[in-house]
Amino acid sequence: MKIDILGINIDKVSLIETLERISGLIAGESQHLVATVNPEFIVEAQKNSEFAKVLNQAAIATCDGAGLQWAAGFLAGQRLVRVTGVDLTLELLRGEVPDARIYLLGGADGIAAELQKKYPQSIVGAESGGKLERAGESWILEDQDKVIKKINGSGANILLAAFGGAKQEIWLYHNLSLMPSVKVGIGVGGTFDYLTGRVKRPPAWMRRAGLEWFYRLIVMPSRAGRIYNATVKFPLLVLKEKFKK
Repeated sequence: MKIDILGINIDKVSLIETLERISGLIAGESQHLVATVNPEFIVEAQKNSEFAKVLNQAAIATCDGAGLQWAAGFLAGQRLVRVTGVDLTLELLRGEVPDARIYLLGGADGIAAELQKKYPQSIVGAESGGKLERAGESWILEDQDKVIKKINGSGANILLAAFGGAKQEIWLYHNLSLMPSVKVGIGVGGTFDYLTGRVKRPPAWMRRAGLEWFYRLIVMPSRAGRIYNATVKFPLLVLKEKFKK
């Protein structure tokens, strides 16, 4: 079941159900995108039609944010379970999808390789991949041909791309076909930073209370603009949609 939040369809799935579906996807022949959608994604999708299209064509779009839980209840009277990019990645790396062969792409120099040392049983390759540069409606990596050749040589069937929201999903959408063995591409944003401990996650009680934004505002004030989009702009858009209906 999907729930429409400002034109973006979010799947009503748990973490366990998401892992089960990914297991089924990597066993098939087709290629798929999995998106962990947060309020910032929804805000960006209102002005970025390519991003909106990509999100709505994802095989799975999970709820990654307390704001989406509130919006689902407020707009549709439905309950969403949070499935964050960090939690999903952690379960994949721990081997909860036994047949997963994971390639890590993106993040700061050395961070993906650091995770590979930590989870060698699941990760078949890891690298930063360089910067993404704009290319029409999509993006291109600095050394794209070289990177794609390495991914293809690894035999990976899951690609985790950490380039930041919108860019990573759009890049995966346009380039998965160049990596035939990869059956599932997932944009994971800053997940590598959290899993290596370079950036601390908010305490569990703050995550449960939906106060991650406040924690991040204190420890990462440079994210104030993104936090504004999630905590002010997104609720205003939801209220506008409610009153319009």
